[in-house]
Amino acid sequence: MLVTDFRDACSGQDLLNFLRQHNALVTESEVFHLVRQLDLNGDGRICYSEFLNALMPVDAAIRSSLISRGDCGLHEHLPHDCCFLLANLLMKEIEVNRELEVRRKVLFSRPDFKLLLAFRYLEEPSAGQVTPASLAEVSEAHNHHLTACDLELIFRRMDRNRITIITHLSASAETPSVLAPAHWL
Repeated sequence: MLVTDFRDACSGQDLLNFLRQHNALVTESEVFHLVRQLDLNGDGRICYSEFLNALMPVDAAIRSSLISRGDCGLHEHLPHDCCFLLANLLMKEIEVNRELEVRRKVLFSRPDFKLLLAFRYLEEPSAGQVTPASLAEVSEAHNHHLTACDLELIFRRMDRNRITIITHLSASAETPSVLAPAHWL
């Protein structure tokens, strides 16, 4: 179980303990960044709605099916194999974050790269914000087709306030340093 003391949210320490119980090789810093990524209201914990948003598939039919499942016949604890799959899913998120951090470092190490210019390249003309349409347009111009699901996943990761718009400030916030504050736990 992620939450062990009947709180209504999962802390970074809960997540770290869960992953380590399932033999995940993960650092406190990586878990800190995962919690930061999933925590939409900024309280440092993952509540149930944030948990659902992060882990449920984008496909609306599957989401609806999962939400409409009743509690009949369910146990108080997840079966071991479901815990294992959940730990694997969370570790995959951390692995993606690791890969993105490497790519960020490569990009940001280039002296000719400027974050504001990159943002302006992707933004809706004269709007000061990146939208799914503007991102799809730039992507198409470079012969990369982004599906609606791809766009949803990108915005799920970067759009902190869930209004389907990425501002320069929110884009800057999604490029965190590798080190987490020592007091996060």
